[in-house]
This record gives sequence, C-alpha cells and structure tokens, in this order.
Amino acid sequence: MKIKKWEWAAIVVFAGVIGWRLCLMVIYGLPYFDGGMNIQVPVSMMRTGTYGTLYNGGTAFDIAVQTGLPVLFPIYVLFQIFGIGFVQALTVNAIYMVCMLLLLDRIGRHAGMEPEWRLMGIMLIFCMRNVYDYSLGVYGEVPSLVWLLVSVLCLMIYEEQQKDRWMYGAGVAYGLALLTKTVLFIAVPAIVIVLLSKIFLEKKLRIRDALKAVAGCVLPYSLFMGYKFLTLGTAAFQTLTRTLMKGIMKQAGVSSGYADTTGGIFHKFGIHMGILSGFVDLPVVLVFLILAVNLLYMGYNIIRRKHLVYFEILALTAYSYFGWWLLITSTEKAWFRRIFIGLLLMIFTMFWNLSQSVQVRKLTEKYRAFLPVLLCVILIGACTRQMQGILGSDHGKEKQAIAADAAFIRELKAEQPDAVFCGNGWWQAPLLSFASGINFYDLNQTYVDNMYYVKDKYETEQGGDTMSELVKTFDLEEIYSNPDSKTQIYQVTGRHYYVPFTENEKNNAGSSITKEAIREETAVRGLNPLEADSGNCWAERESAFLLKDTKATQVLLEGKVVNLAQMDVQPVTFSVYVNGDLAQPVTAATEGDFSLKIDVPEMNGADDACVEVRVSCSSHLITDGDSRDLSWLFEKISLK
Repeated sequence: MKIKKWEWAAIVVFAGVIGWRLCLMVIYGLPYFDGGMNIQVPVSMMRTGTYGTLYNGGTAFDIAVQTGLPVLFPIYVLFQIFGIGFVQALTVNAIYMVCMLLLLDRIGRHAGMEPEWRLMGIMLIFCMRNVYDYSLGVYGEVPSLVWLLVSVLCLMIYEEQQKDRWMYGAGVAYGLALLTKTVLFIAVPAIVIVLLSKIFLEKKLRIRDALKAVAGCVLPYSLFMGYKFLTLGTAAFQTLTRTLMKGIMKQAGVSSGYADTTGGIFHKFGIHMGILSGFVDLPVVLVFLILAVNLLYMGYNIIRRKHLVYFEILALTAYSYFGWWLLITSTEKAWFRRIFIGLLLMIFTMFWNLSQSVQVRKLTEKYRAFLPVLLCVILIGACTRQMQGILGSDHGKEKQAIAADAAFIRELKAEQPDAVFCGNGWWQAPLLSFASGINFYDLNQTYVDNMYYVKDKYETEQGGDTMSELVKTFDLEEIYSNPDSKTQIYQVTGRHYYVPFTENEKNNAGSSITKEAIREETAVRGLNPLEADSGNCWAERESAFLLKDTKATQVLLEGKVVNLAQMDVQPVTFSVYVNGDLAQPVTAATEGDFSLKIDVPEMNGADDACVEVRVSCSSHLITDGDSRDLSWLFEKISLK
C-alpha cells in the first residue's frame, strides 16, 4: 500500500526528532557500567590481540562480558580507523538502532501491515522511557534483536523466492543473534513451532530445507566456539563452559541463587506485574488487559488462518519473554533491561495482530479518520518523550566530568609511574579506566606499595556501603573528588590483612596445625570452624597461621581446591607470605589436593622465633545461600 502525503509528513517529523536525539546521545553520551566493561574487549584486541577484558591483569573471554562479537568487533574496527573513544563505541549501537527501525518497517510490509499500522508500532516504542538507555550504552539487546529480525526477514523472502541462500542466511543471522546475547535462545521454541507449521500444516517447507537454516545457525556459533577452544585449551575451555552454563541457569531463574518471591506462582506473577507496570508507566490492570487481548487476537488470527506465518516468530518470542520474566526469572533480577526485547516485540506485534483482525478492519473502514488521529496521538507522545530528553538534559556535562577525572589519573600516573589504580572487586570503574587509558586492578587482590582506589558513581549509587568494609582492611586518604561525575579517588596508605597475633599466641605456638586440632586459642586467622558432617575446614581468601620451630627450614601447606568452576576468578592462585616476604605464587590449575613447600628464614636458634604464614588466595567460591568467604579447604600446615 502506497504511503500517503500526511504519513510522509509524520515520518519526517518523527525521523527528525529521533535522529536529533540519537546524535546527541552518541556525541555527548557515555556507555553504562556494563557497556564500560564490554568496550574493554575491543581495546584488548587492539593492545594485546586477546578477546577479553583488561581489568585486574586481563581475563580472556571474561564471563562478565555479556554482549558478544557482533557488537564488539565493529567497535574494534572503528577504534582501528578513528582511534579509541566513546563516540566510536556508541556509534555501533546507534547504527543497530536505525537498522532495527528499518527492519521492523520492512518485515511489517512483508507481513501485509498497512503503513499506518507499521508507523504506529514503531512510534509507540519511542513513547517508552529509557528506550535510548537500553538501545545504546554498548548493550547487546537491540543488536541481538536486529539479527533476529534479519533472520525472520530472510525466512519471509525465502518463502517468496524459494532460494536456498535465504534459508542459510536466516540461520546465520540467528546464529549471530545468539552470539550477541545468549538470551536469544528464548526464541528457539517460537522458531521451531512456526517451522513445524510450515512443514506439516501448510506443507510449504521441507524438513531438509529447515535443516539448511540449522546449518547456517551453527556456522557462526561453532566458529567462535572453536576460536575460544583454541585460545583457551581443553581444560580452561571446559571450566569456562561449566561456569558459564551455571551462570546462565542462575541468571535465568532456572536454578537458585538470587532472591525470589515466595508464596506461589500467582503471587510471583502479581509482584512482577507490579514491577512491569512501573517500568511502562501504566496501571497493572491495563498492562494485563493489553497482554491478554493481544494474545487472544493472535490466537484468533492463527485459528482463522489455520497455520502460522513467519512474522509470528516475533510474536511468540515476545510472549516467551513475558512468560519467562513474569513467572520464572527471580524477583531480584526482574530488571527492565531483561524484558526490554520482549517489550519492543510486543509493541510492534500488537499492531500487526490488530491490523489482521476483521473487526478492526471494519472499524477503520467505517471511521476513516480513526487511524490518522491515532497515529498523530502516538507521534505527539513519542516526540514529546524524546524532546524531554533533548531539552531536559545537560548534554556533555557528565562526559566532561569523566574527562577531568581521567586527566587527573593520567597526571598522577605521569608523576608516579609505579602507581597502580584499582577498583573494588566488581566495582571496577570501567569508564574511568577507558577514558584514562590505564588498566585498573582489583584493590582486594593487588599487593603493591603505591596504590590508588578509584570509586565511581556506580559503586556509590548501587554498591551499597562498600567503604565500611574497605576501611577494615585498608587505610584510605581521599585525594580527589568530583561532584559532577561522583568520582572519588583515595590513596591507599596502609593495609591490614588480619588481626595481629597476640603475645600469648606467640608463646604457645607449635610446629604444626591440623584442621582437627584447631581450637579457639589456636593461632590462626581466616579459618572457619571444622564442619562435623563433612569434615571440611574452609579457609577464607586471606588466612594466617603462627608456627614455631627453631630448626625449621621449610613450611609445608596442605589443602584442597574444590568446585573450581564455581570460583569467581580463574586461574586460582595462592600467594604465600612468610614473615612478610612474598614467596613465588603457585597456580592450582586443577581441582584436588595440593601441597606447597616454602623456604623460611633461618631461626638462628632463637627460642622465641616464630614463623608467621599468610596465605592469600585469588578466588572464592560463589555458593547459593552461603555468604561466607569460602576459598579453599585447609588440611594441615607444619614446619619441616
């Protein structure tokens, strides 16, 4: 159907407002915290040739990066051409966002949607708040959706032309969607259902033709997995895969690990509906009615048609998202970002379902002004929402503040070349690291004299009271603060690994300590009590032992690493300090028992000479329902 002049006018106004804000976001905006971690990968590819992050010495194929190659590789290309910068990083997502709009229009046209319905579906998306926040920010949601849309479009074209390249193309595109965001596996049931309908109900598709799409899908995914396998090696690849799968199950809500609503599935449904209504600024009842009516219309159209069409891959995927988000995912993880793709698909497919309804068609034919008026209302809503973002923001202020922070860090590094800048565990200040061009380390795992702790706005706003924990271990002196970026930088002036041993403990120290012999008065730090049922004695990441033997020349430490896949940092390393001196760090590459032998200083025959051994492990177990700092199993330590 030909686009009318008034529709062209609406398109021009809409495109102008959207384009204006998009340019402002790219030029003056910043990635978000996760995006800041993501862009470490293209920087690492440039500097080291490794697909991984740079934080804390770098991690290949870091599981913290949950946006894949189809986003990060184009950023790498732009970095190579134009240099490293925020604009280049955000440009890729902006291009994906434009592609999403064009693909929605093209798919709608292939599905028989009139221009008014297509425009309303696209424009209503931009009535949502935060639509730019989750479309840009170096997130993978919109890019993964783009590749899913490409896949569906290829299937539609294949149905028209019956050329194999489109079926292969559909598979490759879906494989790229999976590489971008693993969550797009949620579309598999929808794809399978529609393909089965095409094969057995319409008989327009042969099984061997559908297998061509499967082959296309496997190709990009298997190539990347092969690259990962060759890079990591067998053991590390298997460990990473197990860790990744466990994380996926936990994030999805299939396995426990995050706080969830109790009281039954209906109670959880109600709680999550309330959260959703807050996200979309609509009453719970209205949100429920929209979902229910849209589902009824879709079911009615399918029954009337007696088969499914390729467009319904998008509609069924939207309901898969909502079913998962409302009923399965844990309440702690019921975030807007995790339902964002489902919302985008729901909005657009809702207008397609309405356009296919006989009753709606009769209504629009009887009241010809209905669609133009509705389109204008949605256009005004979308433009108003976007103009609020354009006129109500202090463009570039935060970016300038981050630039000032980065300049201070660089100046400090120039003055003190041995200075090491650190984040705090997960809170790694990725934007400040990126802007300064300096790799940050984890404060808790870094042992140098000249350290600075960088605290960004995300740790301040979302990390809770991290300072109260840090001051137990570190002496911190604030040397820089920027209220515009909420950045604070502290000099680390001291470190306390554990409570010092008392004179009484020194007097009573022996030549060995076993897990069975540990009592309240035993000179140890950072050990949990022996568990009667399992016989385990868990050591924390920082543990210490006091021993005494005037003839000793070595310390023998015996322990065990278990559940290596559940350790938060790989590989697991032990740094052992004897009377304050660092011994050679040893890597526990596999699970099981280990035995470390470390030379000790000569005692010179002194009766009161003690050996103080501190064991610092790089990792701790991520365990469900256990907040203890569990790192490794202690067996015995002795002087030989």
